[in-house]
Amino acid sequence: MSTNKSYHSLNLKNWDKIKQRYSSYIADDITGQELIIFQQGNEELDWLEDNILEDICNYTGKEHKIKFAALGGLCANNTLKEHIDGFYPPRLGSSKWSLNIPIKNYDNFEMLWYDGDYEHQERTDPPDLTSPLKADEMQVIRPKWIGAKNLKDSRLIKGPTIVQINIPHVVHNYSDSTRVVLAVRFTPDVEIK
Repeated sequence: MSTNKSYHSLNLKNWDKIKQRYSSYIADDITGQELIIFQQGNEELDWLEDNILEDICNYTGKEHKIKFAALGGLCANNTLKEHIDGFYPPRLGSSKWSLNIPIKNYDNFEMLWYDGDYEHQERTDPPDLTSPLKADEMQVIRPKWIGAKNLKDSRLIKGPTIVQINIPHVVHNYSDSTRVVLAVRFTPDVEIK
C-alpha cells in the first residue's frame, strides 16, 4: 500500500472500553513524559488483542498480532520533540505505523509530520536491546536536517488513528491537562490504505 498521507482515522468498536481500562494508569499531574510499556508475555497484550485485532484485521484484510504497546502521558502544554520512533541502530526492526488510541485529555492533541533530506543522529549511549524496552529508548532517533524541512501533514488526533512513525514528527499537547494515548504496534506492520 502506498499513500502520501501520514494518518488515517479508524473506527474501534471497543474504544470506550479501552479508555475506561487505561484512564487511571498515568497520573494527571506528571511533568514531562511518562511511558508504560506492554511487551510480549504481558497479559495486557492479550486483552488488547481481544479488543483491537478484529477491527485492525477487517481494515487491512490481513491477520495481525500486537508486537507491543506503550501507554504514553505528555504533561499539560508540552511538546514531544521532533523524533522518529525506533531503536538504535536507527530503525532496525522498527514499525513504520502505529495505531494511536486517545485515552484522556486528547481534544488538543496534534501531530505534525515533516519531510526533506535528513540523517539519523547517532547516539553515543546506545540502549541494550537484549533487555526489555525502557521508556527512554522508545523515541531515541532525532533527525539531523541536511536541507530545508517541509511540513508534510498535521492532524488533531481526536480518535483512534493509524499514524506514520518512521519519518520526523512532533506531538503537541495544547491543553491544560496531561494527555494520555495508547500506541500499538503490530506484526506484520499496519499501513493505511
